[in-house]
Amino acid sequence: MNDEGVEIVINFDSCWQNGFLEGEDALEVKRKKLVPKVRKFFATTKSEQSTDKTLTKNTVLGVLCRLIGDQRKLYQARAADDYYFKDMEDAISFSYNGERKNVSEKVIVVNKSDNRCAQSSYLGVIPDNCQLFSSPYSKNLWHVLDLSVEEVCNYLNQGSISEAAMGDVSLNHILNRIREIQALEKLEFIETILDRFKQRIAKVEQEISDLDKNDKKYQSQLTKKTNFIEEIKTKILELHKNDVFANLDIALKKSVSKYPKLENKGGVYPMALFGAALYSNAQQLRDRKIVNFLNENKLSGFAEESFSFNGIRDFLNPLAGGRKKTVRTPAEINKHSGKLVINVKLPIDTRDLVRRIEYAGVSSFYLGKKGLAYVEDIRT
Repeated sequence: MNDEGVEIVINFDSCWQNGFLEGEDALEVKRKKLVPKVRKFFATTKSEQSTDKTLTKNTVLGVLCRLIGDQRKLYQARAADDYYFKDMEDAISFSYNGERKNVSEKVIVVNKSDNRCAQSSYLGVIPDNCQLFSSPYSKNLWHVLDLSVEEVCNYLNQGSISEAAMGDVSLNHILNRIREIQALEKLEFIETILDRFKQRIAKVEQEISDLDKNDKKYQSQLTKKTNFIEEIKTKILELHKNDVFANLDIALKKSVSKYPKLENKGGVYPMALFGAALYSNAQQLRDRKIVNFLNENKLSGFAEESFSFNGIRDFLNPLAGGRKKTVRTPAEINKHSGKLVINVKLPIDTRDLVRRIEYAGVSSFYLGKKGLAYVEDIRT
């Protein structure tokens, strides 16, 4: 064997040399770890076609890594200490042997990474006989959505579901009511609001003490900040006098004591209250064996841990057959065929390289994307 170099002849046929991802392969730091950077797929249009990805030195290095059994992507291999060609890439070159055949072809590219519908939608059709909405007991489950916030709190604390059939319910009404509940502001406990008011007063009082009495704007700034403090104190008094709010606060705390997962940093999201009420209903319906169409462990679309609503997609897509959208994009593909000659010279140990290639026994591989490529000959 010639110690000065070796030629690896690769025969390739119908290999794509087009790209449909933005940017280049790379690593990025996430949570103190190097992970592959996510590259966005772009759909081709009449004005925007796929990018040309001709064979480069990086392609050849990736092929050599593949031939010796290293299946990592090139940028991952380069980042590792055991990269075989570390500091020796200049010893590798490549050329084409004979004529190359290029063919253009119109194809449809399927993007499997973007096959989920939006969170606010679903695919397919809900069957007319879907018992979740058409059963005589459907309204027994969903009627809590029509309660007010205070009513649903009281229901969580002491409510019991009726065993009398309450008729079916409209899916559109359920979705509209969910949107209304999601639009409601977070409900905070009185103590949380009072603490925030006190912090504001303390901050403004400090700002007043820092005012420069010799400043021309001193009096106007003092008046403005003093009035602001009085407004907050007025709100505090109204808060104490507001029986409706006080009653709701009591009901909220009772709900949280019964369902600790409801609380979220000093407050409760209304949607979580209604989600908890739905889970309470579902559990009662199951325990009394009134219905048998509810999931054993969870109510689709509503998180069992936080009682939050996960979106229309998670709610209805399973009921509509669990379909996924198919994202297809027409593209003009360049297919290349021919022979590639890779020249490897010192300081690379060519004997060891050939031995590794033989041991790995890679029969075929991609050269770029798709198509077929294989080692035709190794010349020494």
